[in-house]
Formats: sequence, C-alpha cells, structure tokens
Amino acid sequence: VYLYLAYNYEKQGQAQQAMRILEEALAKSGDGDGKEILLKLADLKLRSKLYGDAALLYESYLSRFGSAGAAGASYSLGFCYTALGDFTKARAVLESALKYGESSNLLPGIYRLLAIVYKQQRDEKNLKSCLEQYLGLLPGDREARLEYISLIFGQGDYLLTAEQIEALYSAEPALRQKDTPGSAKPAYLYGLSKIGTKHYEEAFVSLAGMGPPDSYKNQADKNFVQSVYAGLVYYRGWALYRLSRFSEAEKEFAFYLKTFPAGANTAKVNYYAGWCSYSLGDFPKAGVYFHAAALVMKDGGLFMEAKSLAAAGELTRAAVLFRTLSTQFPSSALKDDAVFEEASVLAEMEKADESASLFLTLHANLAAAAARTPGQPPNPLMEESLYRRAEVLFGAGKYVEARNAYYDYRLKYPGGKFMDVSLYSGGAASMKLSEPFAALLLWEKLAAEFPQSGYRSEALRQTAEIYKARQEYVKALAVFREVTAQYPETAKLYRLDVEISALELMLSGKSAEEAQLTARISNLRGAETREGREAMLSLARYYLAQGPSGLESALGVLTRIVEREQSDTVSSAKARYLLGEYYFRKGELKQAAAEFFTAAGTNPADADLSASALYRAAEILLDAGYRTDAADIIGIISAKYPGTVWEAEGSRLLGVKK
Repeated sequence: VYLYLAYNYEKQGQAQQAMRILEEALAKSGDGDGKEILLKLADLKLRSKLYGDAALLYESYLSRFGSAGAAGASYSLGFCYTALGDFTKARAVLESALKYGESSNLLPGIYRLLAIVYKQQRDEKNLKSCLEQYLGLLPGDREARLEYISLIFGQGDYLLTAEQIEALYSAEPALRQKDTPGSAKPAYLYGLSKIGTKHYEEAFVSLAGMGPPDSYKNQADKNFVQSVYAGLVYYRGWALYRLSRFSEAEKEFAFYLKTFPAGANTAKVNYYAGWCSYSLGDFPKAGVYFHAAALVMKDGGLFMEAKSLAAAGELTRAAVLFRTLSTQFPSSALKDDAVFEEASVLAEMEKADESASLFLTLHANLAAAAARTPGQPPNPLMEESLYRRAEVLFGAGKYVEARNAYYDYRLKYPGGKFMDVSLYSGGAASMKLSEPFAALLLWEKLAAEFPQSGYRSEALRQTAEIYKARQEYVKALAVFREVTAQYPETAKLYRLDVEISALELMLSGKSAEEAQLTARISNLRGAETREGREAMLSLARYYLAQGPSGLESALGVLTRIVEREQSDTVSSAKARYLLGEYYFRKGELKQAAAEFFTAAGTNPADADLSASALYRAAEILLDAGYRTDAADIIGIISAKYPGTVWEAEGSRLLGVKK
C-alpha cells in the first residue's frame, strides 16, 4: 500500500509527499523488513537529486540486505558519491559493483560511471581499460568512443587514434562530411594523429576539410572548432611544410599570424614561415619572419635571420648578427655554427684574412673543448673549419698560405673527410706557384689512396699533363689511357683520344705540334669532315713553315683537301692559296701564280682571301717578269674591290716594281 501511494504521489509530481509516506513506512518496518521500501525511498531521493540522503539509504540497504539487488544499489550509490564529488568512495563502490553486475544489464552503466571517476582522478591507465570494456559492450556510443579517442591521443598513441577514428568513420560514414553534426572533433584528431604518424598528406586532407567556426551549422561543432581553430591553422600549415609545399604553407602561416598575432604558436609559426620563404628563395621575407621569431626563440630565430640576410646578399648585416649570437648567447647550441657562418660570410665579403683567422680560432676552441671531453665525438665543425680556412685562402689567390693550410689540415686529420679534396686543392695551389713536382706528388697520392674520390679523374688527367710537359711521354700516355678506361666522360670532355694519338705519334718521332694536329685530323676523320679539313690546313701550314723539309708533306695534305672542292669550296680555296705558297717556295712561279688565281675564284664569298690571292698572283707575276699579266690582275682587283686596301696595294705594287 505504501509503495503504491508513493508511486502515485511521485507520478503526480508530489515527490516530497511520496518521500514522507515511504519514510513513515520505513519507520514502522522491522529490522528484517522494509527492503523494498528502503530501496524505493533511496531511488526517490536520487531522482530528486538529494544525493547525500540517497547515499545514506543505499549504504543502509547494502549493509542490511547484502547481495540482494547489490548491483543496482551499488551502481546508484556510486552515482551519488560521484555527484557529491567523493570519487574515492565512488571508485570503491563501483569497482565492487562490477562483480555483481557481470550478468546484469547494469554492467555498461557501471563501466561508464567508473570511466567518469577515473577521469576525475586522472587515472588514465584504468580509464583506458574501462572505456575499452565499455565500448566492447556498447560500440555505438559515439561520445564514449570520442572520449576514448581523445584519451589515447593525449597519451601519444597516434596510430591507435587513427585506427579508432577510421573505425568510427566505417560505422558512421556520414561523419566524414563537414555538415554532419559531431564531425569536427574526429576530423581534427584524425588530422593530428596522422601528423603524429608522419602521414602528412592524409593529415592535410583531413584538416583542410575543416572550415572556420562560422562554417559549421551544428553549435557543438562550431564551439569545438572555435576552441581549436588556432591549432587547426597551425597544423594545416605544418602538414604543408612537411610536404615541402612551401608556398601554400607560408600562406597558411601568414593567415595564422594575421588571425592569431598573440597565439601560443606565434614564434614557431614565424620560424617555419621563415623556412618556407627561405626554401622558396625569398630571403628578404624569410629574414622578416626569422627576426620576429628571434624575439621569442632568441638564438634559433637570430641564426636563421642572419642566414636569410646572407642569402639575400646583405652580408654585413648577416656578419653582425652571427657575431651577436656567438657573443651574446655563449651557451647556445648554435654558437659554434654562428662563428662558422660568420667566417663564411667574411669570405664572401672578400675579407679572406679575417675569415681564415676566424676559422682557425674556431678550430682551436673546438679542439680545446674536445680535449676536455675525451671519449666524446668532437664537433664536426672542428675538422671542417680547418679545411675551410685553406679553401678561403685558395679562393683569395693566397696560394702560399693556402698550400700551407692544406698541409696543416692533412697533418691534423690524416683520415679526414676532406683529405681527397685537400690533396687535389693542395696540388692546384702548388701549380699556381709553379711547383709541378709538388703537385704531382699530391695528385699521385690522391689517385692511389682515394679510388672513389670525385677528384681522382681530374687529378689523374693533370698528372698526365705534367708528365707530358716534362716530356715523359710514356708515363703521360699510360695515365691518359687509365683516365680513358676508368672515366670515359672525362676522356670525352677533354678529347683524350686526341691526346693519346698525339702521344703515340710523338713517341714514333713526330714533333709535339705535328703529333697533335695529326691526331686531331685522325679523330675528325680527316678530309671527310669540314673540321678535319680545317685541321689538315693547320698541318699544311705547319709543314710549309718547316722549310724545304716539309714541302712535300704539305703538298700531300693540300691535294687531299682540293679533291673535295665540289663539296667544300671554303676549305678548298684556303688549300689552293697554300698550294700557291708551296709552288712559290719550290720556285715554280707561274704555277704558284696560277694556284693563287684559282684560289681567288674558288670561294668568291671570302672577299678578303680572294683579294689577297689575286694580289699574291700579281706580285709573283711581276717578280717573274710578266708585268702585263700582273697589271691585268691588278685591274681585276680594282674592279672587284674598289676603295679597299687591296686596290691601293695593287696600284702601289705596279708603281714600285717598274
């Protein structure tokens, strides 16, 4: 009767009257009675949010009636403690309730309530396990799944976060659409989890699909995006930056700086925007970003601001900033890098002595630091700074100092990573100082000890050139052949086939010039090509210059060129001109004049050669006593080349040789 009356009063909205009736009934019941009344009164107090009173009643129920209905009473008592903020008691009751609720439909509720308690106690380990148990029972609870996703994301398990969101998308495909209520948080966490697993393209796609807060219709989504919007823009830019899409990333970062000028990531955004501009070659803009970053990041921003200035050609300002960093931030990890960069900038400013001195000072400081920490790997700048000192001196044309600096490097770092280039450049410095023997020793050492060096082919080639200059033709030939066999591209670039042929000819007794020309002619397929015929003309001139001993050799070469007259009048005209010289030297003046005259008509387009050939023909005919014939030819010169030096010379020739 009491339960019925209480039910009716509660149904009519008279909860207080219902509770009064149940309290009277409970007072009249005996110790072993009133179980249902007690539980009904506790439930009514709970529904009325009288959590303290309800908790006392549930405690009484559990102590008096044991396990009968314990799952429900324990769950309700746990709820009361949770509502009262007594999470320690709530946890104890709910964990004990699990054993009662295993076979009841209360189990999901117990896990869900326990999850709230664990979250309040910041017990992430048990919270994670509890949510996993709950989701195993009710996998469709989106709110709980998002709570679980947020938890594992916060724990840094980005792979599992992504997997869980993908599972959520599989269960609710509409969540991928921005207009679907509740879509914002999964999209954001998915993007960030993909950044965490370095899948930047997927990250960007997810984050790019999210708009500004006002673009969302659902108020909860709008509120969420509003709360994370700065992070959304930042990570969108970061994903683009990691994809090397620097132009897009810079625009995203610029939007961040405009929208959130005092944002938590402002310094980092300036820094990364600076890197974007730097990578795009916009060094002035990069310098502006890095300058802003330096206001917060200090040495890191200052270093990159100086790098940007240097790249933009503002070397003096860059040097000052590098010096500022190294002196004002002595404990910075970038201090030594700043000194190294300052020395490099000084070299660009053509202050070689200052640069070399600073590199040497840096090396000394780093060497001293390495000595204080034996067993630790030295700063890699230590070795490089000593090498760069030599390089700067060489570039400034200070070859004596450079040669000595390269030697100093090799002495201190016999197994150094710059050993091969040091040997090569040391040899180059020696050659500049006219010390070929010293260069030879260094280049031979390079070739012998560094078979994989990129400098080996050039060292071998120049070694061969030294042997050739010293007339050690056998050695030169052997080295040229080695280069040809091992470095065909180098051999092709320097036409070493011609060098080899020339050396072979020189070893057979020909002079150096004759051998070079003969080898070149052979390489160019002789009279078959225009280039070959031009080389043959050079060889014919060489033979003619040798006097009587070379005349017949010249004739043989010139005859082969003239045979190609129909296809090459240019080379043939030159050859006939030289044939005129050949017959002149032989004393056959009429034949000489005839060849010069023929040369003049072979390639009329070459006015200078034609006029010169006619002049030589007239001159020879005059010397031979054929004045009338000579006058006729000079008349041709006057007619064809009026007002030229050849007309004047022809008239002078007739006047002089009367």
